[in-house]
Amino acid sequence: MADVNTPTPEAHKRKVVVDDLRKGMYVCELDRPWLETPFLLQGFPIRTDHELEMLRRLCSFVFVDTERSAYVPPEPASPPPSEPRVEIREIPAALKPPSTEPDRFRRDMAGAARARNLAHDYVIRTLDDVRLGRGIDTREARKVVAELASQVVEAPSAMVWVTQLKQRDEYTSQHSVNVCILALTFGRYLGLDSPVLSTLGLGALLHDVGKLKVPLEILNKPGALTADEFEIMMSHPVEGHALLVQTNDVPQEALDVVLLHHERGDGRGYPHRLTHEQIPFLTKVVSIVDIYDAITSDRVYHDGLQAQEALSRLYQMASHGLDRDLVEAFIRCVGIYPIGAVVELTNGQVGVVVGLNEHQKLRPVVMLLRESDHVTPTRRRLINLASEAWRNTPDAPVVRHVLLPSDLGLDLRALIREQSGLDAGPLTAESGL
Repeated sequence: MADVNTPTPEAHKRKVVVDDLRKGMYVCELDRPWLETPFLLQGFPIRTDHELEMLRRLCSFVFVDTERSAYVPPEPASPPPSEPRVEIREIPAALKPPSTEPDRFRRDMAGAARARNLAHDYVIRTLDDVRLGRGIDTREARKVVAELASQVVEAPSAMVWVTQLKQRDEYTSQHSVNVCILALTFGRYLGLDSPVLSTLGLGALLHDVGKLKVPLEILNKPGALTADEFEIMMSHPVEGHALLVQTNDVPQEALDVVLLHHERGDGRGYPHRLTHEQIPFLTKVVSIVDIYDAITSDRVYHDGLQAQEALSRLYQMASHGLDRDLVEAFIRCVGIYPIGAVVELTNGQVGVVVGLNEHQKLRPVVMLLRESDHVTPTRRRLINLASEAWRNTPDAPVVRHVLLPSDLGLDLRALIREQSGLDAGPLTAESGL
């Protein structure tokens, strides 16, 4: 068989396993003689599904000409070696309940909203920079993470609540910020020290930066992705890793988060199909909060789940690809009645959970939204259901059950904006609580 093509220089050859082949790649060499295959030319661009199917059936790998290919993924990083098991230590006191003093509560909410908005602005600017071919400002990313971490220490409950300032049409940018906040909160609950938290937060904030290389018509598609579209979507961890490696300013552990956050311990993740022992600890942390925020968010193709159902889904996933110990720790961190849950109390009052109590998870801090007689209070009241004021009180209120915000016609985003000072209204603490 005559070779009618110009030979490919060795420097332009890339070995690609057949499962990673895509249309547009230029195949310049096979793992077997050309005469043993039905291909008419030695060297050709992949144009059809039939050609892909034939290559995958006949070969284990091929060599691709990177100069002649319409698309070649960046060279993936080598899978990390097996990591020693990290002992999980939980520090519930790190998630102190919010103050029920009105001015202090408002200050905490204002600080949390300010830090969240600064981070969101940074992510939006980064999206624009990458789309325009500019680099990623990792120095500013570190400052953003430092500010978020400071607020997580100062007002963890407020930071968790502002992650619910979500809008369906801004999912990608808001998701990156939310994953960072939740990862920092969870990491602090796990007792991670400040340098490790900074690395965790940096990886979490930038974990999805590779999605900027995914066409918007795929990223925002309202229906199910085709097999080819899903292949492109699955390239985003490798693309993000390649973008950040160029900066020479991101710790390896944060790079691992970006590259490996879709790996699953059962070997069914991507891009390397790693096992539990090969997935780094910080990556496992981000993977859990990434899934949690994704399935509780409204997206173009589905409505978000309520927190309780999302935690149930996570627990089920722990039987397959997620780290069970970490999932269970995350559920304890978030709480049985997570911040933002709308609850009815045993005395008939309705409120929203705004904080958790370390030793009494069944008795959270709530902001009253409706009195027992169904009247909306004229002033917002904060009640700590674990307060000493309830001691030895037989009819002390506790949570009866969780309600859907839609059942009450409640706009939680508007309530958060109100309590952050963007739409101020009166707020008081329950007397003696």
